[in-house]
Amino acid sequence: MRGSTSRATVFMVAMLSATPAYAALPEQARIAWVRGEGAESCPDETAILAQVERRLANADEGLQARSVEGIVRRSAAEVGWTAVIYVRDETGASFGVREITSDASSCESIAAAAALTIALAFTTRKGESAPAAEPPRTAPEPASPPKTSGPPETSGPPERAKAAPTRHAFGLQATGRALYALGTSPQPAPGVALSAVLMSPSGRWGAETALSWFPEQPTDDARARLGLSAVSLGLRFRPLTWGPVSIVLGGHVMVGATHIVIYERQPTQPGEVLSLAASAMLGAELKLAGPFFLEVGAQALVPILRHRFVVEGRESTVFRESAVGMVGYGGAGFQFF
Repeated sequence: MRGSTSRATVFMVAMLSATPAYAALPEQARIAWVRGEGAESCPDETAILAQVERRLANADEGLQARSVEGIVRRSAAEVGWTAVIYVRDETGASFGVREITSDASSCESIAAAAALTIALAFTTRKGESAPAAEPPRTAPEPASPPKTSGPPETSGPPERAKAAPTRHAFGLQATGRALYALGTSPQPAPGVALSAVLMSPSGRWGAETALSWFPEQPTDDARARLGLSAVSLGLRFRPLTWGPVSIVLGGHVMVGATHIVIYERQPTQPGEVLSLAASAMLGAELKLAGPFFLEVGAQALVPILRHRFVVEGRESTVFRESAVGMVGYGGAGFQFF
């Protein structure tokens, strides 16, 4: 009996001597380690527990009763590893989640980082966030070979900054036009015009002035000829643009003079009559290479002062302006800036 007691005492002393020297976890503490798909080569749960125990061996304060579960798996691209650590407190509520990644070819580095994160989960107190472990370090890049001795490299003169292109606040267009008018003279009348447009910075709005001239056209009975010279002022607007093509709308006021020549036995010029009209314009522009462009369109003229022309001594009217006249135009121009 005395021999049995002695052998039992020796066995218990041996067991106590084999117990590792680390701070014991609370009874409620739990650790689980799962190797997911592709991570079969990673350390198993026993190896992770051993690493955690070694890190907690010198803990100088009480450990928290936590439940920690770690899952390691191969990254989706089959390059590197991912470990997710879930921590719950003693009530079962979530205390935090940490994700660790590694590009190393071996799983050892991420397993060590996961063990550190698990160990820290038991030392963090309430009110503190669970600290994240440092990411596993990958192999350092090889150092570049030292430069051989030789003449020092000389760099060229510093490159001068390129000046930004000058941006003008407004643009200026000049256009020459061929005209064809109906209702402004006794017969359909060709004409010419010169136009200048001051464009806004956006290029959509513009203020236009134009000089127009229509030569005299004969009346039906050939007793008189009437022509027109006018200056117009107005606004232009480009509502739509498709690549090089733009639609142009406009409104103008035209002030001019209707000049009259009467043919009897001897031609006479009795004078000129003030002409005043408003116009609405619809046209299109086609941008060409560089600053050049073409344009085509039409204007509707509404006389504000509508005159009736008669020859003195004759009762019949030789010409009366139409209630609405039309002027078609086509031209070419260029933009200064």
